[in-house]
Amino acid sequence: MSKMFDDSDGTSFMFRKYPMIGEGVEYPETSGVYIMAKETAPVYIGQSENLKKWLVPGHKKLECAKKQGADAIYILEAPKEELEKRVRDLIYNYEPFCNGE
Repeated sequence: MSKMFDDSDGTSFMFRKYPMIGEGVEYPETSGVYIMAKETAPVYIGQSENLKKWLVPGHKKLECAKKQGADAIYILEAPKEELEKRVRDLIYNYEPFCNGE
């Protein structure tokens, strides 16, 4: 399943839906942007140069995301050079709770 998320410029990106961390899922071993979401509402937006190694049970924002009801992770595979801009624009557009902590 996929979901479109828009950045602050109105550009839409198709993210693929995955189960939350700790549910036996293997994330892509690539760079990308991820959104921890409650249903489809972002509660935390982050980036990694290797999603498979970064999205693990000890993730720094996992506890916050789960307290906010996060039940899925949406992933956009993207080149390393695009990560910072994509995350910044998405955070600006959605203002997810756990990015503010």
